[in-house]
Formats: sequence, structure tokens, C-alpha cells
Amino acid sequence: MKNRDWKAFMVLSLVLPIGLMAAFRVTGVTRQPLTAQEEVADTISWSMRRPTGDINRVGETVNNTYRTTSVKINFTIWMTRYTENYEYPPSNGGDYVDLEVFADVNVSCGFVRSVNVTFRNTDEKASFAFHRFEPHFDVLDNLKINKIGHSIWGSGDAYFETIALNQPGHCLLKTWGLWVFSDENNVDHKIDSLLETVYFDGSTYRKLTMPIMLEMLTH
Repeated sequence: MKNRDWKAFMVLSLVLPIGLMAAFRVTGVTRQPLTAQEEVADTISWSMRRPTGDINRVGETVNNTYRTTSVKINFTIWMTRYTENYEYPPSNGGDYVDLEVFADVNVSCGFVRSVNVTFRNTDEKASFAFHRFEPHFDVLDNLKINKIGHSIWGSGDAYFETIALNQPGHCLLKTWGLWVFSDENNVDHKIDSLLETVYFDGSTYRKLTMPIMLEMLTH
């Protein structure tokens, strides 16, 4: 191969891959790391004195709402039932409170990318598990489950992560879990719940974290 031909070949071997990569990025064939502007909303707190017996309907609700001209997000937790000394998993003789979790996301000029719920548990005498025995109770509008994890006796985060389908302007998530206690009603418990929503507002990707702090107190 002549020197001139060799140089032309080398230039082509560099230009062609770069051009293909640029085309793939434009068409979305390759998935680029997402950089989103992050914001944390104010924390909403809720507390309850721990019961000494079963309550079939606790009826306590806590809500965190975020609203701008382009987005409205509601994050709601409803305490439905309290049970003492439940012998079956996941409590295995401990006490637990049933929690229903709702997330309602509306983006007027853009779309939703993902909606994730996290329960941050560092309490060695408490666990949190999303209820997978009857997953048909979950409601997912324009979302699909990405992954689910549980926190056992302070082992870390429990998470329910979803991905939005077809760039929707509205998503709804409803699931439920069990907050389980292993002590003899003599320890205060706290858990931080977070709704993390990534959305595009028409010009910028944004990641909004909305915290709700829950406390179960002995006095």
C-alpha cells in the first residue's frame, strides 16, 4: 500500500467510528449517562404512639406535595393496620404496621423518566419489606418495575424502583409494605421514606427527592 493510500485509510478508520457514534447518539441507539439538576423538597414528619394491641384500621395519612408551573407531584403514605405478635414472615413473632404508598406525578411540558420509592432503615430492631405476597395489589400507570429490595433489621435501604414507559406526562404508583418491629414495645423507631422522581420539564432533566419521616414512639 502506497504511503498516500495508507494515510487515507488511517483517516477513514478514525472518522467512520466517530461518525457512527454521533449518529447513534442522535437516534438514541446508545444510552448516554443522564445528568439531572437535583432538588430536595422539605421533609414532612409523622409520628404515632405505638399501640399495645391490634388495630384493624389505623387511618393515619401523611402527604408531601410539590408543585411548579410545569410539574405536580404527590407523595402519600397511609398507615392502614397495626398487628401485634404476628407469627408468620416477615415479622416472625414481631409487630408490624401496614403502609400503603402512593406517588402521583404530572408533568405538563415534558415527560417522566423514573419514579422510585426508598425506605432508609438503619434501625437494628426494625425491618421494612415491600409486600410481594400479593403483588396484584400494586398499581402502575405508565411505569414498569425495575427492581425491588428489602431491608432486614437495619441492613440498609428498601427500594421499589420503576422506569416510565414511552415518555408519559403522567405516572401513578401504588404499592404497600410492612414496617416490622422486633422489640417488646420499649424502643422508639424512625424510618426515612423518599420519593425520587426524574423528569424532563421541556428544557432540563430534573431529579426531585421528597422526604417523609415516620416515627413510632413508645411514649
